[in-house]
Amino acid sequence: MGGLIEQAAEHRVPMGQALRIADEVCQALEHAHSHGVVHRDLKPGNVWLTAAPSTGSAKLGDFGLALALDRSRLTQAGMMVGTVSYMPPEQALGGAVTPTSDLYSLGAMLYELATGRPPFVGDESVAIITQHLNTPPVAPSWHVPDLPPGLEALILRLLEKDPAKRPQSAAEVRQALVAVSSSELKVPSGPDPERETRNPELRDNPIYRRTFVGS
Repeated sequence: MGGLIEQAAEHRVPMGQALRIADEVCQALEHAHSHGVVHRDLKPGNVWLTAAPSTGSAKLGDFGLALALDRSRLTQAGMMVGTVSYMPPEQALGGAVTPTSDLYSLGAMLYELATGRPPFVGDESVAIITQHLNTPPVAPSWHVPDLPPGLEALILRLLEKDPAKRPQSAAEVRQALVAVSSSELKVPSGPDPERETRNPELRDNPIYRRTFVGS
């Protein structure tokens, strides 16, 4: 799927297609998690599209880092594995991984499908990992103002640092995706101060505050 993102305008996959891919990845995660398997390396490069990229089904592959929850660890305690741009904080720390760890990675991937970039970027892996651990993601609507609010809310829930604050199953994520798909994919144009002040870059900007907040 990496090629699909690279070829898309501004690297943003059309909304309907992004939602469909996310739903199909969730179906694969449901199946894996129901058998006690956590993927641990969910990223665009491990999602394969069958047939034509614009219409093909999404298949989740490369379970080389997968962990069976009811078996002994595949790596030494404290060892970091995975791809840093999509890595949940607990995995970056070498801690226990659960199905919600895969859902964090799904959130990072969905953020990129919607905005054209991962939630955290940097010149070095350590810089990206540090952001996963300590930095709230900029709201996707900062990059794409007309992003459906329901999709933004879902992405930000998936990217919660605390696994307990994320959706607790791929089935729950699928329900949220259905709600987004059935709602309007457009929001009223123009600035939305309540929504935009979630972004620290805007909230602390004096020009923004004078223009939209009145302070």
